[in-house]
Amino acid sequence: MFSSQLSRYLHRISYFMIKRYSISVSKNLLSKQFQAVVDPEYTPYFNAGPGQKLPIITSDNPHRVNLFQWGILPYNAIDSGAAEKLINARAKTIFAKEPFCNLVESKRCIIPADGFYVWKEQFNVSTPYRVVNYTEDVFSIAGVWDSWRLEEGDTMFGSFTMITREATTDLQEFTERMPLILNDSESKIWLNDRVNEDFIQQVLQNPIGQKMKVYKVTNLVNNLTNNTKKVTKQVNATMPGETFSLF
Repeated sequence: MFSSQLSRYLHRISYFMIKRYSISVSKNLLSKQFQAVVDPEYTPYFNAGPGQKLPIITSDNPHRVNLFQWGILPYNAIDSGAAEKLINARAKTIFAKEPFCNLVESKRCIIPADGFYVWKEQFNVSTPYRVVNYTEDVFSIAGVWDSWRLEEGDTMFGSFTMITREATTDLQEFTERMPLILNDSESKIWLNDRVNEDFIQQVLQNPIGQKMKVYKVTNLVNNLTNNTKKVTKQVNATMPGETFSLF
């Protein structure tokens, strides 16, 4: 009985989280979009998930796209698995909860993405959908980051967390949370390491956002080892009511 209740509880927590997204453009396009030098090891990620090294732009180096691990791993963490539980931070509570409250004032980042995945729960079946903007271009998700040396003389280990907000009305049938998407002006504020807390709170609490659309994808996204364009493909024609304006 207890095991069954725990399983449902953990599933419910997972339902609240954004745990997959995509950034599937070429290195050249990514560089042009953000006017930044891209890490040479970057490759397109059609099915980006926790624990992977993914592209971010940090507030201390806004002209470079680095590859950091998704899931903040605090320097004093005993268990490296802690990072899997720290892939999302809520915008409303980020200034109050560790380790995020120690990072949001000075270690902010944007996470380039061209889509994210949500799951619709119905009759004990989870159906995956992909959310993209109407132009299907790359957009920016707000995040926080940290880095430290594993051992003396080692290179820096970097990790990041995605900031989420309450889902807009049309997306609530899929999830209670969605990424905090920033427009160009908000991104500039977010990456400016000289802005004060008032400006940061304004971005967190009143994001302008972008118009988005939703379409159904296959269960390939459920397996993190599937990193092909097939993951992002629409499985059938969009039925009435399945394309939404989210902002």
